[in-house]
Amino acid sequence: MFALVLFSQTAHAETISWTQEAQLSDGRSLKISLKSTSSLEVVFPFIMPHIQQSGFDKHYVEFQDPITSRRVVWEGKRGFRPVLVDYVEGVPYLVISGRPTRETEKQYGCPELPFIYLKYVQNEWLPVDVDIAPRQLQTSNIHVGYNIQNGSHYEWTTVQSRRLLAEQMSEGFSPVDIPRSYDAWRIKYKNNLRNERNFGDCRPPKEPPSDIPLPLPTEVELKVLEEIEYRPLEDAPPFTQVRPRMGKISSANCAMHFRLADAEDVSLGYRFSADPTGNKLLPYTAKSREKLQVGQTRTIRICDGESVWFLAELEEPGKTIITKYSSRGDLIYNVRFKKPNIEGNKLWRSIDYGSFTVERDLLAFDWQIELSSLSGPQKINVRRVIRFSFQEPLELPGVTVRK
Repeated sequence: MFALVLFSQTAHAETISWTQEAQLSDGRSLKISLKSTSSLEVVFPFIMPHIQQSGFDKHYVEFQDPITSRRVVWEGKRGFRPVLVDYVEGVPYLVISGRPTRETEKQYGCPELPFIYLKYVQNEWLPVDVDIAPRQLQTSNIHVGYNIQNGSHYEWTTVQSRRLLAEQMSEGFSPVDIPRSYDAWRIKYKNNLRNERNFGDCRPPKEPPSDIPLPLPTEVELKVLEEIEYRPLEDAPPFTQVRPRMGKISSANCAMHFRLADAEDVSLGYRFSADPTGNKLLPYTAKSREKLQVGQTRTIRICDGESVWFLAELEEPGKTIITKYSSRGDLIYNVRFKKPNIEGNKLWRSIDYGSFTVERDLLAFDWQIELSSLSGPQKINVRRVIRFSFQEPLELPGVTVRK
């Protein structure tokens, strides 16, 4: 269910406070006081407005400096959780977990991993780049969670066991050993965290590889093979295929032809599986020149056991481009044709992607047109199918490159 959060109540729904012992990297122990709060949100979904309580997502840390006896305090933004407090050469450090946004970037920086190193300087916590953060800051010594009892004190042995349990339950999202790189992070969803960009993420967006150059499409002439009209039943659902698939070409066959260039970084795109070099990029990988509407894709891929066809219907107004590759990633041809414009009373018209066949170098496909009733409430009463074909080129013409 889609829900619109109208506002979040600033008053706390619930607050818990406790103390714990933290083991420092030099072997000393430090008693720290912690506090976690939840909030109330008034949510307006489509059906019934209601108030819901968030988890404990706002945290507070306080401790006494063992040398100066000064009070050191950290109060985090919502969504940021303390995982380590330590002293290095007499200076307090704190490591927190959370994904900075553009709004919190000034306060927390913008690290690639959601682990932020803070240094206490002149009564202020300042972000420190992971590359220059002290190496002693490597093992978490703070535990916050739902199983904390309000007003309790936890010895170091209890904190240790709860941190290990939290790592297991979170499948590595809350690690005991704080990673400084993706390679060092043992987490199931590492790839998602590396590639996802949530709203407001301060990291630059992941851009797909640039388009590879293609020859200018060759114009081909469509020939009509047959024309059939279907009158579906009154309760026939829209956009259904009106006749069985014609051959062995389909999108389902494409999975065998492609592989991720890097399983840990999906932004690098796919390569042709059978390419012996392992480096050949797929075409049409960059963002479309025109802004795509919701639900639209730049190309449709259909395949058989030996070839891949990329059907691009949005590259040029009124044109369809078909780019064919071998399973090894070799370009076979790049052609285009004018989209058929046959009926004036159209609800919907498109290529039937499940209708492609190749016979004697003729690529054939169905063009479907749905016609509405001429009077009364608008409904589909005729679906017309026109089967077109064109002669597949046997070799690439010229060397002109499409910009």
